[in-house]
Amino acid sequence: MENKKLLLSNLLVTQNALRNIKQLRGMMQHVINKGKWTKDVLASWGGNNNNLISIVQFPDGVLGIHDGHHRCVGTFLGKRDFLFPSEYELCHRTYEDYMCPNLDVGWVTPFDPKTEVRIEDVLEFKAYVYQLLKKDVKAAVKHIIKSKSLYACTRDIHMLPELVSMYK
Repeated sequence: MENKKLLLSNLLVTQNALRNIKQLRGMMQHVINKGKWTKDVLASWGGNNNNLISIVQFPDGVLGIHDGHHRCVGTFLGKRDFLFPSEYELCHRTYEDYMCPNLDVGWVTPFDPKTEVRIEDVLEFKAYVYQLLKKDVKAAVKHIIKSKSLYACTRDIHMLPELVSMYK
């Protein structure tokens, strides 16, 4: 099934803030100039993430931003309230998928998306876990489970407009 235009205001956020707000001005201008978030555009920006915006659909129909919070906020602030079909990919996951580490795919920051969000900067935590994984998988998993406060917190923000309001 082909993607359709997706209203940004209907998207659940999965993190509590943005890590790099310096990116927003350029992202807003890109949208104001009628730009889209295609793989070609992302590659030309020279960043590490050339993936389309990743939108997760949970079994109850809730749509959430899995990856691409900065671009979604920049788009909304750039006065466009939707994503074009070419800007995102839709994946289907359960809430339980988010709640357990999945070392096979590098998912080391599990949280309950119904009641929790990831904190905005988990790079240091993830780097430490990846180092632990090279030495002792059991120790790494134990660290992930006991250190949730280093990568997640209680949800106090829900939908994208709430996140956007922090950067107006």
